[in-house]
Amino acid sequence: MIDRKLLLTILFILSIISIIGYITSFRTGIDFEGGLIITITSDSKLYIPFSHNFKSLEGIYIYEIPLRLSPNLKTIIETRSELLNCLRQTIDLDKCNDYVKTMAELSGIEYENQSLIEYSNLVYESSVNKTLTSILQSIDGKYEYSYNLITPILSKELFTRIFMVFLLGMLFATIYIFLTFKTWFPTVNILSGALIDALVTIGIISLLGFDIDLSILIGLLMLFGYSLDTSVLLVSNYYLTRKPNSIDESMKTGISMITSSMLVFFIILGIGVLLNISFLKNIAAVMIIGLIVDFFTSWGYNAYLLQKYGEKYVQ
Repeated sequence: MIDRKLLLTILFILSIISIIGYITSFRTGIDFEGGLIITITSDSKLYIPFSHNFKSLEGIYIYEIPLRLSPNLKTIIETRSELLNCLRQTIDLDKCNDYVKTMAELSGIEYENQSLIEYSNLVYESSVNKTLTSILQSIDGKYEYSYNLITPILSKELFTRIFMVFLLGMLFATIYIFLTFKTWFPTVNILSGALIDALVTIGIISLLGFDIDLSILIGLLMLFGYSLDTSVLLVSNYYLTRKPNSIDESMKTGISMITSSMLVFFIILGIGVLLNISFLKNIAAVMIIGLIVDFFTSWGYNAYLLQKYGEKYVQ
């Protein structure tokens, strides 16, 4: 079969490429940073001078423009939230007034005699409308629009919940693998390979210009499960047979699995491109790149460790 040192070398090169991606291109999407999603509908095609998603339905043209929050608007939204929390607690009114001063400085709207809640709503709505106006005035033609604001606070909460799901998944996987093999070496081998697969994939995805949003993380969770599956296949076959050539036999099965899976995700990618569904495109892109990385991770890194140290630790 293929020289495992060659596979390790290629994995090392992919790791260097992913590090470059982390340094130069990594950024989270508006799902986790907060942002505006403006939806524009029209009876005719429009020129949209911004990055957008497009679809047509029975003569209606629909444009979806995702926008990151400007630092100014983001700070206003966060300050408004702090102000509302301060008013609910009514512990330190001077601190509440500090939030009001911050909002006045950022928005240019002076506080008058209205209630603090009314003032915070006024600043919030004016700031959002100012952002919307700056976008919409550059689009010619007749259209209707709506928008959805994803606040930074909700975004952080979403990211925290998904991260907790990932940690729980790792915990349960660790327990299952350890109980199955009853020794630490297969557990470390399998989990480290899956983590390398995920981390390298994120770096390469970032370098290709993808923002790390909800769809990307869903794809990574799927990839993590797939990577565990191929590594468990490799280790369990070696564990059952105690024969070094079982690694090559497992590799034949693994290549077949990767080939069939990639075919499926290329089809999903094609559907996503044809229908312009970014969710499908992102998941398919993550899985395709991840499956390529997984080939070198499972049959280079995992198999090399198993070949070098398996006889000592897999009893």
